[in-house]
Amino acid sequence: MLTLIRRWHADACAKNLANRDFRSFWRNVNKYNNGNCTEYVSTVGGCSGKENITKMRCDHFEQLYNSVADDGFKRQFYDHIMSHKSNTAQYVITIHTLLECLHKQKFGKAVGLDGIAMGAIVHGGLTLAVHMCVLFNCFLQAQYLPRTFMDSVIIPLVKSKSGDLADVNNYRAIAISMSTSKLFECAIANEVSSYSSDCDKYQFGFKSGHSTSLCTSIFKKTVDYYTCHGSYVFTCFIDFTKAFDRVNYWKLFNKLLDNGVNVCVTAILAYWYSHQRVCICWQNSVSDFQCRQWSTPRQHFITHPI
Repeated sequence: MLTLIRRWHADACAKNLANRDFRSFWRNVNKYNNGNCTEYVSTVGGCSGKENITKMRCDHFEQLYNSVADDGFKRQFYDHIMSHKSNTAQYVITIHTLLECLHKQKFGKAVGLDGIAMGAIVHGGLTLAVHMCVLFNCFLQAQYLPRTFMDSVIIPLVKSKSGDLADVNNYRAIAISMSTSKLFECAIANEVSSYSSDCDKYQFGFKSGHSTSLCTSIFKKTVDYYTCHGSYVFTCFIDFTKAFDRVNYWKLFNKLLDNGVNVCVTAILAYWYSHQRVCICWQNSVSDFQCRQWSTPRQHFITHPI
């Protein structure tokens, strides 16, 4: 059935192109490429039925996100935090910072589990912004976030729509969090920045103002240079499976502290990361919440007054 539907789509695009109806051609291409192709998927990863698929995906992501052991870096991070407890400064979110964050937000995004759209907060007025500013500073002061504040829902999206839609590895996870948590992230984002002399100038990922397009451009120029001068070019590509999902984040938290990022902000990020819960949504079927296996009880690190 899915193959027949794809054939109909291809025939429709070919007909538009043959008739030189380019507007309809590109409209249909965009429609078919961005359509909900998973609507017709009934089997994924050997499981059939949306409830069984949802449960399978829940187990899949739980194993993936708990596949990397901390190897003592978690304990090292806690010791690092305690060593800075007496001489650290409390980070305070000002109302001006929050208003700037509100102006940066985009509308029309999917709402989180609380059902509150970002537009409702942006147009909530100055009084609401002041109350949220006080709330966010209380989070930083207590080094604590409410459980529902950290909850998010994962939507599996197809990587290659021309690939095998029954392959669970052909999907990437998009986490939809609540608008209030997005605003809090934006408020502390300016403080979460570090500059290391060890960073290679040819590193294009995870750097401000850099993208893979720059990397591709330099690669093409390098290849053109040697080929135009009669030389051969040999390349080697490494594809790390689920590399971003398998990062040891406790190492990253230690790196943030080493690079001078505010201790209060780093501590709240670590608490957020180690206590967050997610559920999986697939074709209107929602799984139970899952949390990381190595979550620890709440710990207080900083006790400075606001």
